[in-house]
Amino acid sequence: MLSNEHALSERLRATGLKVTPGRVAVMKLLGGTAAALSHAEVVEALGGLADRASVFRNLNDLVRVGLLARHDAGDRIWRFRSTEEAAEHRAHPHFLCDDCGTLRCLPDVEVVVRSLDSAPKAVREARVDIRLSGRCDGCASAIPGQAAAPHGHTHRSERPL
Repeated sequence: MLSNEHALSERLRATGLKVTPGRVAVMKLLGGTAAALSHAEVVEALGGLADRASVFRNLNDLVRVGLLARHDAGDRIWRFRSTEEAAEHRAHPHFLCDDCGTLRCLPDVEVVVRSLDSAPKAVREARVDIRLSGRCDGCASAIPGQAAAPHGHTHRSERPL
């Protein structure tokens, strides 16, 4: 991961984006964590370094030039991570519990697409997120009418929705 501000500045320059303290701070933050963070979490983590609108513009600019990736865990909230982390993380499917909203990594599960001829280009090039959904074991065994607590292997971005 790049955490060196000079290296981050060089990456920004290479994309044609102007190097600003806000962009460098966003890249440094997201390059230093394996968790994908929402816009609100980035604003909070930066502790007032930039206003909400500037952070939003920076996040979208960094996605547009390919330095950040964004995804939706099913709750309609975009979460952002460095493209280096995103590429590593996309190598496996995820399971989203319909009841408690926990999103779990399934690194040992393989999903095979049998026919790629009619699939969109993103599928043929494996540039998609694979998400399986249903009821997790904890919710399936919960007492009827009572919500199950989040459980299992989770990351910061993999919490109840």
